[in-house]
Amino acid sequence: RKLVVITAASTSAALLLAGGGFLAWDVLAFRTLIQRDLAYQARVLGANIAPALVFNDERAIGEAISAFELSPRVVTACVYGGDRRLVATYHRERSGSCPAASSVDSSFTWQYARFAMPITYAGSRMGTLFVDRDLADDQERMLIGIATVAGLIVLCTLVALAVGALLQRSIVEPMLHLAET
Repeated sequence: RKLVVITAASTSAALLLAGGGFLAWDVLAFRTLIQRDLAYQARVLGANIAPALVFNDERAIGEAISAFELSPRVVTACVYGGDRRLVATYHRERSGSCPAASSVDSSFTWQYARFAMPITYAGSRMGTLFVDRDLADDQERMLIGIATVAGLIVLCTLVALAVGALLQRSIVEPMLHLAET
């Protein structure tokens, strides 16, 4: 019995390490993908907004920034002019607000990804685009991964115990039969 338990424990430990490694890789790869995607969206939108900033067309800037309606995780987007004045905003929820222009910067935490990018036109800085994205999908993915790894460990441990018990029986019973004779 001890041999079966030791085998099951070592199998579980190996699965925990392997599953944890795959989970860590998946989370890091997904977060990198989010950062790249957010930067790409900001660059495309910034390129579309730049001419409108040159001509101070706030309506066109507002229309362009409303494209974030298609990104369900973007919570807030703000466009600041070259003078750091707030020109246009997009808020998924009415309660959202833009940070002061002086505190606009990029950051990436477990709850949100914030990206600030200069908007340039013909080599001149025309303004700044700030995008705030929630990371609920990243957290969901991590929880699903943890549940999957935990389920696999339990399942594989039970299989290892069952196989170990069968193998133990096939080895021990002939030995006991031999000892009786």
